[in-house]
Amino acid sequence: MTSIPAAAGDVLAVWTGSGVVQDFIRVGEALLGKPAVANHVIVVTHLDAKGRWIGIQGQPGGVGPVDCTPFLSDVRTMSNHDQPKPDDHGQLMTFLASAAKSLGIGYDWVGIAQDALDARSEEHTSEL
Repeated sequence: MTSIPAAAGDVLAVWTGSGVVQDFIRVGEALLGKPAVANHVIVVTHLDAKGRWIGIQGQPGGVGPVDCTPFLSDVRTMSNHDQPKPDDHGQLMTFLASAAKSLGIGYDWVGIAQDALDARSEEHTSEL
């Protein structure tokens, strides 16, 4: 089974089925002249203990986690994986921390602070 590459922060446009709502979303895309394949979006957040990419998705009543494995092996899935993602001010970590908070998962703020200090130290050293 072939799988497309993934990383934290990637956005996946996915096919979730052929129900009335899903088809309605795709018809709307087609009418706008856009690719009418995806009807749902997932943001990849992290690898779990089993090595699976996990993401966050909208669902009734809020957001929730989702195993990205079936979507990464679906030929209909589109991803922004190969596009540049600016992260010169820690935007990715802030975004992922917000995603984790929306799920009620505590985030390792001490680790984030340490990473930031390490990065600043390296930046300062390279200026010398």
